[in-house]
Formats: sequence, C-alpha cells, structure tokens
Amino acid sequence: MKKIFTKLIGVTLGLAMAVGVGVGVVANNRKATMLDAEGTDTISFDSDNFTGLGSNNYGSGAERSGSVNSTTGGDTYSLGSKYTTINSGWQWKASDGIAYNKTELPGRITNISVSQSTTVAFTVRGGTSECDTKTSGTQIGSSKSTASMSWDITSGTDYTYFVVFRGSTAAKVTNITVTFETSGGQSKTATTTTVSAAADKTTLDVKKDPADSVQLTATAKAEETTITNAA
Repeated sequence: MKKIFTKLIGVTLGLAMAVGVGVGVVANNRKATMLDAEGTDTISFDSDNFTGLGSNNYGSGAERSGSVNSTTGGDTYSLGSKYTTINSGWQWKASDGIAYNKTELPGRITNISVSQSTTVAFTVRGGTSECDTKTSGTQIGSSKSTASMSWDITSGTDYTYFVVFRGSTAAKVTNITVTFETSGGQSKTATTTTVSAAADKTTLDVKKDPADSVQLTATAKAEETTITNAA
C-alpha cells in the first residue's frame, strides 16, 4: 500500500475508496494527473497449465483451456492453445501450434519470452483484443529460432493480448513468460468540484479514459489529505 500526502489550503480529503492507480486530488474545479502505480508482473506457463492436452493428439485444433497465476500479484489469467499436445514434452504442430491469453492483462505487455528444447522458428503477435489465431493482432519484431527467445515491446505500444505460434516445423516448448505493466502504462485524469472545509463529503469523478469512469466518495477534514493507493 502506498500513501501519498497532499497539502491543501484548509481542507483534507480522506479517500473512502481507492482504485488501484496513483491518484491526484484537486480543489476549485482543476484537473490533476493520476500517475500509474509503478511495477511489472509476469505470467509463466507450460503444458502443465492446460487441461485436455491429449498424448500425441492435436485434437483437430480444438482449443485447450488453461490458467496461470501471475508471479507477483497472484491474479489468475485464462489461457488457450490450439494444435498442441503432450509427446515427451509440450509439442506444437508445425504451422498451426499456438498459445495465447484469453483474459486481458491489466497493463501493456513489455516482453514475451519463449524457451524450447528444439531450435525452430517462433513468431509472436500482440493486440488489444483476444489473439486466438496466428494472424490476429500485429507481429512483434521478427521470427526467432533459438533455444531461448525474447521479444521486447516498445513503450507506446499498448498490447494487452498476445499469441505465440509455430512456423513450418514441429517444436517442443518448455516455457512461455510474459511480462506486463501492472498499471496500464498510461496516465489518467481526475476531476472534482470545488472543495470547502465545511463540506462533509465530496465526490471525485475519476476518469481512467474518456469512456470509462468511476466515482469515489471522500470525506473533508482539516489541513492535510491522505490518499491510499491500493496498487
């Protein structure tokens, strides 16, 4: 839990709720930038995270469901894979094997790493909606074919979904790790009406983006503002 202390003239707002991002408070109808909570988290998974992977059976491309808890936050994210099977390891069918996330990650993806016991080509793509085919989203960098492969995603590219897929040769994957920001990688804006020391409560209209807002109730006190960031 982070605490931010903001000095106001003759008034304090003690937030009754927090929204998981850094918050700025304003009085007299001004705007304040809400700074993202710093940090990254990861999901790291392999064949053990999936159910329904038949032995030596690609299942005609049927989606295999999976889930994984993030390393730091412990949040659960749903996964999917197609044309993968168990055959002395997690085997991916040539040209068709893919794995992807079904639950949107809370912040932009910064890195995707793939480890394999083979040395054949893999490609990764990212997007802002579910990428469950090898043509979904936008390709990140170029294909790679080493035992340990890594793709960095540049700042300003706000992908929250990914897909990893195979090229023209069957492969065996040992691990996929995806690193993402815990804050979304964007600043938000908070607005409020005039606050006076005599007021019992005020309402902050916290806008995460123009189409998505929530309201927080704050209690007026004296001298100093204490804001608790739940991130």
